[in-house]
Amino acid sequence: MGNQNQDYIHDRFVRYGRGKFSGPKIRIKKNMHIRLEGTYEYVNIIGELIAKNSRNSGNFSVRGEIISKYDFRDFINDIALRYHKKRELFHARINSTIESEKLMEIYSKLKHAYILLDLTSDDKKLRLKTKKKLPKPGTIDEKFFSAILPPSLMGVVEDEIILMDSNLDSNPGNVTITHQYLIEDLIIPDKYVNNPKLARINARRVGKIVREVEINGKKFKSEYELNA
Repeated sequence: MGNQNQDYIHDRFVRYGRGKFSGPKIRIKKNMHIRLEGTYEYVNIIGELIAKNSRNSGNFSVRGEIISKYDFRDFINDIALRYHKKRELFHARINSTIESEKLMEIYSKLKHAYILLDLTSDDKKLRLKTKKKLPKPGTIDEKFFSAILPPSLMGVVEDEIILMDSNLDSNPGNVTITHQYLIEDLIIPDKYVNNPKLARINARRVGKIVREVEINGKKFKSEYELNA
């Protein structure tokens, strides 16, 4: 699929101009289960985490929609209830029982897509529920998805979501992760300078991403360069 993963990252920032913006947010609570909820940017990540750690959980009940600007008909045709194109985007509606191996294939090969699927494993230990329409640009839906995982996966959540290091609490019970985008400049390719629409779509956003992790009441902040 060529440079679709790079395009996916770029596409996530097309809606932003210069300024300061709220980015992805997720909350994690651990008690008898691990409960997660957050914005749409985390949906693919949580879905893939579930798929990768479902070896002993049987098949999955899968219901929802996959949306992509690339045609993925051949890959999804065997399980799609409906497949169509709308406003330059390809949509597949799914309501099926899927083996965990196929589910992992969906998340690993369609990283560029919006995978808005409800997942429930046969043993009910792995569950994801997500809304089926993306929020409008400029709006933040902090409860776009919710998920339940067994406590045995807390180490995976720490490594792949919280990104634990030696400075953080080794036994997190309540975690909130927020991001802010500080876009300082838009670099427009010369050929699009006189075309405002294409200039916005193709411009690279340059600035910083500020990531703040609050664990059991303690806050940790880090900054990363943004060039997408």
